[in-house]
Parts: sequence; structure tokens; C-alpha cells
Amino acid sequence: MKSILQRFEALEPKQRWIMMGLLLALLGGGFYYVHSSNTEQIDTLTTEVQELQQSVDKFTTIAARYDELKASIAELEALLKVALTFLPETREIPELLTQISNLGLRAGLEFRLFKPEPEKPQDFYAEVPVSLAILGPYHNVAVFLDQLSRLPRIVNVNGIKMSRLKGGDTEAALTTNCLMTTFRFLDPSEADSKKGGKPDGQKK
Repeated sequence: MKSILQRFEALEPKQRWIMMGLLLALLGGGFYYVHSSNTEQIDTLTTEVQELQQSVDKFTTIAARYDELKASIAELEALLKVALTFLPETREIPELLTQISNLGLRAGLEFRLFKPEPEKPQDFYAEVPVSLAILGPYHNVAVFLDQLSRLPRIVNVNGIKMSRLKGGDTEAALTTNCLMTTFRFLDPSEADSKKGGKPDGQKK
């Protein structure tokens, strides 16, 4: 160390200034390199901390609403169960139609026509229409329609037309024509296939 100082003192003043300048330049460059490197690391870490904080805030909000969301899901599941009682699935339709036919027979009616028509798919359900021609007294028909309205499934009856059979002169000779419509859920694959397509029974 002493030898270096002696050599430095032996230099001419001009050379000393040059050496001092070079030394300061080296020190400045080293400081700038270290400072810039640390700054980049700090910026990276700051960004990561901010992203982690956002994630923490998000999950904290979800956690705070957990009980509320759980209650909402339970309510939706209960509503779905109720909806399923009104809108049967595909496999339940034949049983429902048999039940409706039995109601008519028990009401003392004779089915002259019981014809399922092409289904009419909607967004998440399908209409299941059935053409009916019933022979029997007005009172019996009224009892049958009242029993239909009491079913847990949705059953609509439209276009009711009553007429007497030719040559019939008794109340039992009354014929009732109507269109009965029930409904069923479309499963997800059916609903997807119907999007953009034409309902069954419609001409392309």
C-alpha cells in the first residue's frame, strides 16, 4: 500500500489528475451497475408482491362470502328439485302419459284418439303435445280436466271443441277434441344440439 502511494506521489500533477479521473470513473461505473441491478430486482419483487396481494384480496373476499354463496347454492338446488317435479325427464314421459290416460278411464271416458305429436324444443325444455279425442259426458270431461290440473306435472289443455256424434241423442255421445301439452327437461346434450336448429316436426 505504501509503495503504491509513493509511486502515486512520484507522478507529475497532470498524471495524478488522470489517475484520479480513471479511479473515479471506475468507482462510478461499479456503483451504477450495482444500483441498476438492485433496482431491477426491487421492481420485479414489487410487481410480484402487488400480484400476490391482489390474489390475497380476491380470496379474502370469496372467503368472506362463503356462507352466503353456500346458502345461495342450497337455495338453487332446492328450486331445481321443485322444477324437476314440474318438468319430468325423457324417461318419465311415457309413465306420465299412461297416468293421464288412466285418469280419463277412471273418469268414465273413452279415448277415441291419444296421439303424441312431434316435440317442440325450446331453450332448456321441450313441449310434448298430445292430440286427444274423448267420448263421454260433459261432467266426466270436466272431472278429467280438473284432475289434470291437480297433477304435480305441468299439463296444459287448449283448443277444446265439443260436439255430438252423428245420430247420438244422449249426453254420453259427446265428443271432446283438444290438444294437451306437457313439458320435459332437455338434457345438456339435447339443448346443445337444438341450438341453431329447427324444432322437431318443422319443415326445413
